[in-house]
Amino acid sequence: MAKKEGTLYNLRCKLKESLFSVFPVALIVLAVSLIFIDAPGALLVKFSISSVLLFFGIALFSLGADQSMIPIGRNIASTLTKSKKIWLLCIACLVMGVIITIAEPDLAVLAGQIPAFNKWMFIGVVSAGVGVCFLLGALRILFKIPLAYLLSAGYAIIFFLMIFVPKSFWAVSFDASGVTTGAISVPFIMAFCLGISAVRSGASSEEDSFGLVAICSMGPVLSVLLMGLFSKNVSVSETIAPVIDSSYGSIPKEFGSALLNSFKEVALVILPIIVVFFIFQFTMMKLPKKQLIKILIGLLYTYFGVVVFMTGVNVGFSDLGYLIGHDLMLSKYSWIIYPIALVLGFVVVLAEPAVHVLTKQVSDISGNTISKKVLLMSLAIGVAISLTLAVVKSVFAVNIMYFMLPMFVISLALSFYNPRLFTAVAFDAGGIASGPMSATFLLPLISGVTIATGGDVMMGAFGTVALIATTPILVIQILGAIAKTTRIIRTKKQYVPASTEEITVVEYDY
Repeated sequence: MAKKEGTLYNLRCKLKESLFSVFPVALIVLAVSLIFIDAPGALLVKFSISSVLLFFGIALFSLGADQSMIPIGRNIASTLTKSKKIWLLCIACLVMGVIITIAEPDLAVLAGQIPAFNKWMFIGVVSAGVGVCFLLGALRILFKIPLAYLLSAGYAIIFFLMIFVPKSFWAVSFDASGVTTGAISVPFIMAFCLGISAVRSGASSEEDSFGLVAICSMGPVLSVLLMGLFSKNVSVSETIAPVIDSSYGSIPKEFGSALLNSFKEVALVILPIIVVFFIFQFTMMKLPKKQLIKILIGLLYTYFGVVVFMTGVNVGFSDLGYLIGHDLMLSKYSWIIYPIALVLGFVVVLAEPAVHVLTKQVSDISGNTISKKVLLMSLAIGVAISLTLAVVKSVFAVNIMYFMLPMFVISLALSFYNPRLFTAVAFDAGGIASGPMSATFLLPLISGVTIATGGDVMMGAFGTVALIATTPILVIQILGAIAKTTRIIRTKKQYVPASTEEITVVEYDY
C-alpha cells in the first residue's frame, strides 16, 4: 500500500510540475491568437485540447523516465564497464546510438521536409553520425579525456568542413543535431553517461557524469556536412507553405490519426531499447525480479506519456505556430513579433520533457551546487534570445553563421576556464533545449515569418532549432564564468596570511 501511495504522490508532483510548464505557453499563445490575429476557432480548439494532452503527457513521461529509462541506461552502462571488455562496449554504443536515432520522431519530421534527399537516406546518415559520436563519448569517460578538448576538436573540424560545403546545408546540419536529442533518447543517453562515470571514476565524479549528449550532438552536423561535401550539385532550398485545415469536422479525425501514428512511432523508439535491455538482463545484468517489474511499469508510463505528448504537439501546435508567425508579419502589428518571440522562447522550454530530466540530474549530481531553478532560468533566457535571433535571421535574411560562429567560439574558449561540470552541463543543455516543441511549434512559427516576408523556408526558417540548441550553451557558460570569478574574488578577500607575529585579514578592492 505504501508503494501505491508513493506512486500517487510522485504522480501528483509530476502533474503539478507539468501544469507550471504547459500553462504559461498555452496562455500566451491563446492571448496572441485572440488579440493580434484572426485565428480560426477550430485551430484554437485543437490547440486547447493539445495543451491538455501535453499536460498529462509530460507528467506521465517524467514519472516513467525516473522509473525506467534512467535505470536502464545506467545499468547497461555500468554492466558493460564492469565487464572490462572495451570491444563489447564499443559495439554496444555504436548500435544503441544508431537505433535510438533512427527511431527518433523529430528526425523523421525534419527529413520529410528536405525534398532533395531520400528520407531514409538522410535518417541513416544522421543516425550513423550519432552512433560514432556516442562511441567517442563513452570512450572519453572511460579514458578520462577532457570534454573541452574533444568538443574543440570536433567543432574545429565542423567549421573547417563548412568552407567546402554549400551554404544551404549549414542550417540543416545543425538542425539535424537538435532534433536527434528527443524525449526518450536524452534520459537514456544521460543515464548511460552516469553509469560509466560511476564505475570508472566513482559516484562523486561530477564532471564525467555529463557531456555525452553534447558529443552525440556533433555527429549529425558532421555527417550532414559530409553528405553535402559529396552532393554539391544538389540544392536543398525550396519554399513550401503548409495547408491548414481549419474546419471543426476534421478535429476528431486529426487527433485520431495523430494518436495512431504516435503509438507506432513511439513504439519504434522504445522497442529497440527494450530489446537491448532484455539481452543484457538475461546475459549479464540479472536484475532482481522486483526491480525488473518496476522498470517495466515505468516503460509503460514513458510510452503512454510520450504518445500523448507527441499527439498534442503534432496536431495543435504546428498549424497555429505557423499562422501566428505568418499573420503577425502581414498585420499592422508586425513589430510585436520580436517581444512575442522573446516571451514564447522563455516559456516554451519549460514544456520540453527532457529539460526536466536534465535539471533534476544536474541538481542531484552536483549536490544542488547548480540548482534546478538556476539552470531552468538559464535555459529559458537562452531560448528566448535564440528565438528572437531566429526572427531577425528570417526577416533580414542573415546568414546563420553570423550568430552561431561567435557563440561557439566564446563557449569553447570558456570551456578551458570554467569548471568542467559547467561546460558539460552547458553543452548537454543545448541539445536538450531543442526538443519536440522546437521542431513542431517554434520552427513552424519562424516558417510563417519567412513566407510572409517572401523568404525561402530552407534558408530563412531552418536554423531555428540550431539557434535554440546553441544560445543556451553560451548563457550557461557565461553563468559558469561568473560563478568561478566570483568565487575567486571571495577567496582572495577571505585569505588569511600565516604570520608568527600577527594574523590580519587582507582585503582587496575589486
